Amino acid sequence: MLFKKRFWEGLEDGSITLAFRNWQRPHVRVGGRYRTPAGVLVVDAVEHVPVVSITDSDAQHAGFASREELIADLWDPGAPAVHRIEFHIATVEAFERPGRRVRLSDEEVAELTRRLTMLDAESTHGNWTVGALRLVGALPGIRLAELAARAGYDRETLRQDLRQLKELGLTENLGTGYRLSARGAALVEQLRQ
Repeated sequence: MLFKKRFWEGLEDGSITLAFRNWQRPHVRVGGRYRTPAGVLVVDAVEHVPVVSITDSDAQHAGFASREELIADLWDPGAPAVHRIEFHIATVEAFERPGRRVRLSDEEVAELTRRLTMLDAESTHGNWTVGALRLVGALPGIRLAELAARAGYDRETLRQDLRQLKELGLTENLGTGYRLSARGAALVEQLRQ
């Protein structure tokens, strides 16, 4: 899940535990882990709720001063319903430490493969996920524009694709380029077997 920079501190200190999104269908699942600049979020609940049911307390737990401010910030403030996402920050031990080699369980590989297959199916440009992981693994730290040119990819499309892989904890943004996370490297290695 993506959050504006102004929410990072609240995410990190645990004061922000809710998010509201104008999604046609949920982009996260209960139990899913999503890397953010503030840490790894674990989703506790996702539900489709009427906008009129949002309270001031909900808004405060989402990092806003009031219900009105939250609604005004929504992508489509006139939408009749939104997805309400409850989450908490995972402990460091709940996710791999940077630089550490990890081995994913068969269940983790199956779940990640399922999620990558879903991203491929939802894509307008075909199966891309495993190829993008391999590309980043082969060319870590290369600027996005150069990476896109080498792959014959539209730069903005590649940026959006890599953002989705980052949300799964498979890639890391280095500022000027990307690299595989320990989790991403383990998945690529285990998919080769």
